Amino acid sequence: MFRSASSVRQPRLPRAPVRNMADAAHRLLCAQRVLRRWAEDRTLEHQEFKAMWTPFRGIMTHVFILVCFNLLSMCRIDLFIFYTRDALDDFYLNNHFPEGPVNQMIVFSEVDTVERLWSFVDYLVDSTGEEDPPSVTMHNPLLGNIRLRQVRVRGEPCVVAQWPELDEDYDKCFRFLSSENEDREPFGLGEAGGEAWVYREDEEGDPAYGYLSMYPPGGYWTHLPRDDEEAQELVDTLKVHSPPRQRQHNHSALGAKSPSPGRQNNSWVDAATRAVFVDLVTYNANLNYLSLTVVFFELPPGGGVVSRLVTRTAPLMQYATQFDAWRLGHELVFLVCSAVLTVGALLRALRHLCELLDQ
Repeated sequence: MFRSASSVRQPRLPRAPVRNMADAAHRLLCAQRVLRRWAEDRTLEHQEFKAMWTPFRGIMTHVFILVCFNLLSMCRIDLFIFYTRDALDDFYLNNHFPEGPVNQMIVFSEVDTVERLWSFVDYLVDSTGEEDPPSVTMHNPLLGNIRLRQVRVRGEPCVVAQWPELDEDYDKCFRFLSSENEDREPFGLGEAGGEAWVYREDEEGDPAYGYLSMYPPGGYWTHLPRDDEEAQELVDTLKVHSPPRQRQHNHSALGAKSPSPGRQNNSWVDAATRAVFVDLVTYNANLNYLSLTVVFFELPPGGGVVSRLVTRTAPLMQYATQFDAWRLGHELVFLVCSAVLTVGALLRALRHLCELLDQ
């Protein structure tokens, strides 16, 4: 068969022989120039590619992190957690309960006196008890005991006008709570009355943020028994002779008349109380949800009660299924990517700082 002229291998021309050392040096110099130009071309192409790829790489990295973040955020949204918390909030906030001996039905938002505060505590004791519980507390039974806690302030000398009438009526003032005037001494029945009358620290607790102030985790607290009758008996003991704060004078922000030396004030909530907290934990075994409910009752120096309720619901075990393991893997990838980007940004900032210092 015949081959085309283009397919025929052309013979290689022989190299010219090196005549002398100058010719060899000239050839070496030419080869060096060719290699240098080739290297410069490759470097320029690499720089152009790097300049083009660097923004694209940053965009792809941030898109990947945003996708992981959105996946983690969407996977952590559980509608049943919202429904459980909403049911508990509706049960505590919107259900009517009797107000003391008059049996006037009120709701949580109408708790503005100490008497109504104790009525709400009685309602909690009845609704979370083991005898004939409501539907909500039946599916979310009480875990542990209800804790009653209060924070108090010390009585200080009143600063009032030099009028004889005021000097006779006011000898102690109870101001807003601060770290300097927080009371930590036993009061009322004292140590003989039990743990509710003695101050204790709570090293594992966190400060509570109310509408009026921030309250430390410690205070005067007691746990109500699980038995309904015993719990109600303890509550009745605490609220004996509780003074009606709504009947105080308008100038109660300046002070309150202290009891006479021959009369002992055995009420647990009095003029020195600045906040009362009711803590209870419920557990839903059907959904494996744990709910923490904290009821705030802030008692300002001007009288009245500022009420607030906070419920937090979360699964008892975060990573129990295969989907949870998949979510854990994405969380780890997200953390690693965030750490790498943070370290890279810090190194670039440090390098730029060193360049500025060198200049």
